[in-house]
Amino acid sequence: MTLVGLIAAASAIHAWRLRPQLLDSQPPVAAERRHWRLVRSEPLIGVAVLAAVALLVAFPLPPRQLGEADDALAAQPACDPCPLPKPAADELPVAGQAGSEVVAGWLRRDRTGLSGTVRVSDIRGQPSRSGIDVLGATQSSCGPGCRRFRLPPAATVRVGVRDRGRRFVAELPARWRQGDSARARRLLRSAQARMRTLDSVRQTEEVTSGPGSYARTEYRLQAPDRMALKTNGGVQTVITGERQWLRTRVTPWERKSYGSGIPFSLRRWFRWTTYARAVRLLDRRREGGRPVAELALMDPATPVWMRMVIDERTGRVLRERLVTKGHFSTSRYFGFGRRTRIEAPVVG
Repeated sequence: MTLVGLIAAASAIHAWRLRPQLLDSQPPVAAERRHWRLVRSEPLIGVAVLAAVALLVAFPLPPRQLGEADDALAAQPACDPCPLPKPAADELPVAGQAGSEVVAGWLRRDRTGLSGTVRVSDIRGQPSRSGIDVLGATQSSCGPGCRRFRLPPAATVRVGVRDRGRRFVAELPARWRQGDSARARRLLRSAQARMRTLDSVRQTEEVTSGPGSYARTEYRLQAPDRMALKTNGGVQTVITGERQWLRTRVTPWERKSYGSGIPFSLRRWFRWTTYARAVRLLDRRREGGRPVAELALMDPATPVWMRMVIDERTGRVLRERLVTKGHFSTSRYFGFGRRTRIEAPVVG
């Protein structure tokens, strides 16, 4: 458990040190994507390199800052050698987890039911060789890790996958508000802008790469340029502008420079529009008496899928679920504007 927490922290810090270098003005999208492919290709950290926890990457974190999406862009290669298609205007792109594998769907709805394509990829992003079954559907193969299917009307599409000798079932939402994609994009942009104006916020993130791996990180974020985090493995980090400090359960606080001269920014932490090559409005409902909207986002070139819940009254993001190869995370945001104080630790 401790090692998993250290792995997650190392991944985050590596990403934070590299990402700001790409954030000065508007760097080329292609260069940013090469950066993140490199990040995700680095190997897992072993116990022997525990002392270098802040320098290596284990959990492949998807980019938060890749530049604003353009819904008119064509599909781009997303994995080698299996480029993923950009969803058509009448398709819902969603993804879930089955063991360590990504189960992604391109869903269509008509009067008689649901149809579409399901693609399953392994932890490396390659087409899965596992057994795949779209439960209750008429289906046919469309290549390795791929099924075309037809279902009666349903609220979810359930996909069974065998991964490392165990059977898992991923459930994909199959109801959305067709024709409301423009509204969904407006909600997304408004929520991102609102989150960037916060004085402070807290975030809890739970992340796994599949069965047997788990890390939980608690973040405190304070405008304009401060962050403090603590993992369930006992790793702690404090960042103030261009400075950062790190300690573990077995090492004291150590000061490091941050961001190659580009300071941490709370505004840069919130950049969901990078995932918005396709945006769909899944639902509008009430939770705890407040109106919320649930969105589905996809970028086929990373590739990454997200679902997020937005409080329509305040414009704040409440929850997000992120799926990409080797990384399944759930985040909750709370403590909006709550008084917090993040100070540099005493290094003795």
